[in-house]
Amino acid sequence: MKCGQFVKNAKDKITIQEQVLTGDDYGSSTNTWTNVAVPWAWVMPLSTFERVSSEQLRGTTTHKMYIRYDSTLANVKVVSSYRILLDSRIHNVKGIKLLDATGKNYGKTYIELRTEENETELS
Repeated sequence: MKCGQFVKNAKDKITIQEQVLTGDDYGSSTNTWTNVAVPWAWVMPLSTFERVSSEQLRGTTTHKMYIRYDSTLANVKVVSSYRILLDSRIHNVKGIKLLDATGKNYGKTYIELRTEENETELS
């Protein structure tokens, strides 16, 4: 992947969030999401499929997203539990690769995120 290719195609602003457990004054806890990063991304839909679950038709879409390398996102085990907001749609991170400038080998130039959009109920 060439730098000009990334710059030309990185047209979407995404929000990467991590889940945080917060406690209140009464001893109970609540899961909340906090923003980790808000980078520009090159977003490419990969596949779409439908399935029947609980007698309802559900659709799922997978994406590949490229962002510039960020050291706060380099820990693969942590980032795989994050989620991404894209145009008010929620994507769960399913995989992450650290890539060099060619986009083919391990490196510290780009991050490839494989995501799965939360299922939507189809009518």
